[in-house]
Amino acid sequence: MLKLVIKYLQNSNYSSKVIAFEQFYQSHPNYPSLLAITDGLSFLNIENIAANVPFEHFDELTNSFITELKFDESALYLLTRVESEFSIEDEEGKVKIISREEVEKHWTGIVLLVEENENDEIVNSFKNTKSFLPGFLVILILLSISIQLKDHLHTILLIIAGIGVFVTKEILETYFAKDKKESKFCTISEEFSCDSIIKSKSYTFSKYVEFVDLPVLFFSFSFIALLFGLQLGAIIGLVSLLSFPVLIYSIYLQKFSLKKWCLLCLVISGLLIANGILFLMYFNVLSFTIQNTINALLLISIIGFSWFLLKKWIQKGNENEVELNALLRFKRNEEVFYKTSESITNVDQFNALEKITIGETSAKNLISLFLSPSCPHCHTAYKAAKELWLKYPTQLKLAISYNLNVSNEDNPYLDIARSVLKLNNQGKDVIQALDDWHIEKMEMEVWKEKWHKTSDFNQENNQLMQQFQWCVDNEFNYAPVKIFNNHLMGQQYNIDELFYFFKD
Repeated sequence: MLKLVIKYLQNSNYSSKVIAFEQFYQSHPNYPSLLAITDGLSFLNIENIAANVPFEHFDELTNSFITELKFDESALYLLTRVESEFSIEDEEGKVKIISREEVEKHWTGIVLLVEENENDEIVNSFKNTKSFLPGFLVILILLSISIQLKDHLHTILLIIAGIGVFVTKEILETYFAKDKKESKFCTISEEFSCDSIIKSKSYTFSKYVEFVDLPVLFFSFSFIALLFGLQLGAIIGLVSLLSFPVLIYSIYLQKFSLKKWCLLCLVISGLLIANGILFLMYFNVLSFTIQNTINALLLISIIGFSWFLLKKWIQKGNENEVELNALLRFKRNEEVFYKTSESITNVDQFNALEKITIGETSAKNLISLFLSPSCPHCHTAYKAAKELWLKYPTQLKLAISYNLNVSNEDNPYLDIARSVLKLNNQGKDVIQALDDWHIEKMEMEVWKEKWHKTSDFNQENNQLMQQFQWCVDNEFNYAPVKIFNNHLMGQQYNIDELFYFFKD
């Protein structure tokens, strides 16, 4: 499901939001589900709709969308109009062309639609990034060739090594990918699966060295050595020739044991065979020296140490991310939230307090904040609450109160709270006043010059006194106090996570 949505987002010009979406989706308490997908899209401000659409309205849908089709069993597909026919792509990246009649025959009605992003620059930037490595390799190869124009063997070996580095990059993307994400070269038919081959433990040497390590070490060594003009062609050719038994063993496993072909592995095998043939053809002109052997051992030692260190670091990072997502899914479970969040006891008294209300009165979810104008954490809480409200204006409303002792006339920040309450009582632009203080963080004198227009605060003093007394009665001797749907928020939760616990 995730691969299809990522492909759909990329096609719809949302490539810059793919990583954020993936993180949100994998940490959603309802992962994996269509709800987790739509929540993630909404959270990232991507207009979307999931609906059950009868086939008679099929022609009204966009040219590309995710839909559920039922063949032997129901599954999601990325459907795209291709002239008079339709292309459907499944989770494994396999593409099939079907007719309108076939779509109707297998139609279940479930669709996911995303509004296309009109900013093409995002996609262009992404594509440029993806094509950077092969372009960079080509430039380096050309520079090295220009230095050694007369050495044709060096040129051929360097080109082979460059191709090997690019293929190795694809292998690494498959090896470290989450959710068995395959390279685009590995999904050409059901007989191919790079993931199952690359991650296989069936090789007899898997206890010591994994399959993925071999092309990384060999082609990194070859490319660096040839790029910098080290005379190691003989060693590269000899190692390639000695690898033939391993290549035969690998092909045997793919054919008879794993019963899947790895296109990337076959390309690697072809490159090694080409190196071996070149070694035999040019054996008379290649030379082995003690110095070259020492250089080769030194270079492979540096590459091997660096690679195994980097590999361990990446694997640890992936493991930590998986564990973190599992913890976040547990934390963001609605039942866990309400069991770990204390309910406020005197609800009637709380509801009777006069507060600054922001948002539609019909919204079913309420964030109540008790702030103090002098508190930096209150700035953060107000900003986060407002941003969440702006994302979900029909589902959420805010209530602003103060935890401020009105009897302490020495507190210069009392005038800020009083003025805000006065603006609210007069029906003026209280949101802008709050923004100026908590988000824009205006200097006090500048803010007061703009918003402090009177000294008559009798009603506001009474409101502040009641709000402060309620905090005292509940032993809230701090700010901000954050309450969501009559539950006191624990310190382990952030305001932007309250989205997971909204009432419908």
